[in-house]
Amino acid sequence: MNKISAYIIILLAISLVWSCKKDNYDAPSSTLSGRLVYQGAAIELEYDRVPFQLYQYGFGKIGSIDGTFTPEGSYSALLFDGEYKFVVPIGQGPFKPKEIAAGKPDSLTITVSGDQALDIEVEPYYMIRNPQMTIAGGVVTGTFKAEKIITDATGRNIERVSLYLNKTKFVSGADN
Repeated sequence: MNKISAYIIILLAISLVWSCKKDNYDAPSSTLSGRLVYQGAAIELEYDRVPFQLYQYGFGKIGSIDGTFTPEGSYSALLFDGEYKFVVPIGQGPFKPKEIAAGKPDSLTITVSGDQALDIEVEPYYMIRNPQMTIAGGVVTGTFKAEKIITDATGRNIERVSLYLNKTKFVSGADN
């Protein structure tokens, strides 16, 4: 019985040393960051509502690295150096999706090597201009100008306008 226990302990120790050596990779050290922009102006978004996906070429894993844009329209991902495909899924976001044949989302190929910034140009349905808020007598009033950017048949009409207030800057219909 003692011999079997000794063999099991030795086998476990060898397995532990071998597995640590095999899985001991350096952590990712390159940062890819940027913003969604229209003619240089950042596109603001609803909190935690517009996802993006990164796919790395050359490895067996097929799944995506998922993230979401911030309310200011920025993104950031800590990655290994290499070539990636950047995708914003169709129907996500207040902008016209870039598509290729058969309604699939267009992608952007990015070579990551060290820290880099990449702004992504999009075409929004509307731009909000001159937003202003006032508080008088316990009543909050918001005004803005909605500039329609896409005026052809693919454009969309405004369905509703809502004013959300919260204790933090992370405001959306999901948490109000």
